Amino acid sequence: MFYQDYRKYVKHPYSDNEKQIILNNWNKLSAREIALITGRSTHSVQQKAKSLGLAKYRHFTPAQIEFIRINKSTLTAEEIGRFIGRSKQAVLYIAGRTGISLKKLGENNRKAKLSDQDIDYIRELREDYGLTLKSIADKFEVHEGTVSKICSYKAR
Repeated sequence: MFYQDYRKYVKHPYSDNEKQIILNNWNKLSAREIALITGRSTHSVQQKAKSLGLAKYRHFTPAQIEFIRINKSTLTAEEIGRFIGRSKQAVLYIAGRTGISLKKLGENNRKAKLSDQDIDYIRELREDYGLTLKSIADKFEVHEGTVSKICSYKAR
């Protein structure tokens, strides 16, 4: 019984197949994803990758950061990652480090009830035609406070 419990903690050498999986997927998948494939811990995969001479951290190129900046409001972190060959976690990390907000605004937000065109029309009705907040709110079937925030540019 003691021997079986002890075997859980004994390090087992990587097979050639496991090494090949790491080498082939290191730039495509995260260490966690490779760990799931090989049945190893994330830390173990990272250490083996390091011993195989693979880079511990691949720096983002200026072009990749610019791609994130341009597509931040239309694509998810996962979609951006697929385009530039990085994991979702890597995209979220570099976005945070470079001050890029991946928050979706306007009609790109999944909870948006009004289109960007509706927002512009609401502002036009208020500013150019002087309609009341209540009449605009009734027309678009939203709360009067929502219209107030839109007209004062506190909400999009």
